[in-house]
Amino acid sequence: MGRGRFNGYPLGPMILGVTLSRLLDDNWRRAIISAHGDLGEFFEGEFTSLLSLVLFMSVILILVSQTPVWARMKQRISRGTSID
Repeated sequence: MGRGRFNGYPLGPMILGVTLSRLLDDNWRRAIISAHGDLGEFFEGEFTSLLSLVLFMSVILILVSQTPVWARMKQRISRGTSID
């Protein structure tokens, strides 16, 4: 186990995750209750505001960019081969 690590994970993000998990859970529950349990109504606000849509798409892009598929695609583009 390296310095500042817990089970191979950096200690800072672990502490942040434990600290914010309760806050995230409480606010998620509050948002679902205010939408009367309807996920369609809950996500409706995400796509009606341009700012919300841009932030949502940014998060999706960040998550996809961390996958092995993205890395392979980037390597193929840098080599000049087709993606097919």
